[in-house]
Amino acid sequence: MIAPYQAYAIARFDGSIMFRDYKIGITPVTDEEQSLIMLFKILAGQQEHPLYALDELAVRVYSYCFTASERNLRSTQLQASVTASPLSNDRTTTLVLTHIEWHTDIETRSQAEALWSKLRISNGIPDIWPRERIILPVRE
Repeated sequence: MIAPYQAYAIARFDGSIMFRDYKIGITPVTDEEQSLIMLFKILAGQQEHPLYALDELAVRVYSYCFTASERNLRSTQLQASVTASPLSNDRTTTLVLTHIEWHTDIETRSQAEALWSKLRISNGIPDIWPRERIILPVRE
């Protein structure tokens, strides 16, 4: 797990999670430790904003995206309010999800939460999670 940090700025978006366009994998934290990571986008207004989710939030967002895809929802039906913290270096800024509130139907929520619970129970990296390395742009 990436160490907690003090957030001095936040970004908030209300919009549609682009649940068919995401990437999941692992990101190195130390030589021995790694975190789950997910890159996804939220459509707010006319612009898509890329966000990274880590660890439990990555599993939760994945669960909702997987469920929305399985239920064949329309591309703008998976609605959410998200809060993210910007991580910056001298070349770029990356938004990392800190909170998400879902605005979706009860059936999608129920199925997604059940999947999330199932994936959380597996200690460490869930079996279905790809081992592809994804590096946060600010760490490159």
